[in-house]
Amino acid sequence: MLPRELADDVRARLRASGLRQEDFAARVGISRPQIANALAGRFGLSPDVAARLVAVVEALPVRQGAFL
Repeated sequence: MLPRELADDVRARLRASGLRQEDFAARVGISRPQIANALAGRFGLSPDVAARLVAVVEALPVRQGAFL
């Protein structure tokens, strides 16, 4: 399971980047429902997928004027 703080950070970074959840999931290499379930705490992610998620989040651009 993703720690609540990480899930909240991922959501904030997605909003700030303007990237759709579907596109984010594709970058991570999983489906949009899998991302949604992981962020909601319904299901966990494998260590490999969790590492890819963190790497993608860290590389997200931030739209000008967006706040985290």
